[in-house]
Amino acid sequence: MKIGAVEIIVMVLSIIVIISIVLLVRINKKMKFLRENGKLYNSIFYLNEKYDIKKYNFIHKINYSVDSKRKLDNFDSLSLVIYYYNNDLEGVKTEYDEIVMNEKVYESYMKEYDILFNQDYNYDNKMIDGSTFKTLESFIKFEKKETERIKKDFVNKLVIDLHLTYDSPGGRNHWYKNEHYYKWDFDYFDRIIKQRQEYESHKEYQRKLMTDSLRYDVLRRDNFKCVICGATASEGAKLEVDHIVPISKGGKTELTNLQTLCKSCNRGKSNKL
Repeated sequence: MKIGAVEIIVMVLSIIVIISIVLLVRINKKMKFLRENGKLYNSIFYLNEKYDIKKYNFIHKINYSVDSKRKLDNFDSLSLVIYYYNNDLEGVKTEYDEIVMNEKVYESYMKEYDILFNQDYNYDNKMIDGSTFKTLESFIKFEKKETERIKKDFVNKLVIDLHLTYDSPGGRNHWYKNEHYYKWDFDYFDRIIKQRQEYESHKEYQRKLMTDSLRYDVLRRDNFKCVICGATASEGAKLEVDHIVPISKGGKTELTNLQTLCKSCNRGKSNKL
């Protein structure tokens, strides 16, 4: 009897189905045995129940247009992105804080995971009697493989895509720049913001220390004349009290760091040392 091509295909497919069913049944038996007897597997299973590890995938797009090619070339992208971040526009800073917390939770999870995974569970060879495992070593290998399979994944993604554009009058020409900022950049943002806050706090505090009494003490000490050019108020000069080491460079508002300057000399000195 001649067997046709269709019959051969059906026969092959039937064999594949039967083999698949046999393998599936065998895997199910192994997994059932693992869930009932796997000390490592169950330790990690309960550890997973203990920790809530979230998966974050945040992407923010900022589209910003300028009115000249020169501004596009010299645009201060970092300041714009830090402003966007610090003011929590579209919740980006809140998301970053959540990611940082999630990292700490995952770090604690992995510490416990590593301890449990590398622990010696002292299995008895008799344990696998009647199971589908031929040796204890094959069971241990299978358990470790399945345990690694249920280990919690960690996805923490936070991106700001900045798209800068300039269109020439009439729209004849179009220029653009794309910049990308990632989660690790936000650590730097926090440091910059903290430095600015500390500076602003220092500047505000030091300026408050400049009382009328202190200003008078400086003028009297310097004989009411500019210490650079010698000009006096009687000669029409406007006298001012200047920080020798500018506040912007860490100078303090105290008598030893103050001097009398006329308005012209003070403007010329600016924030120089």
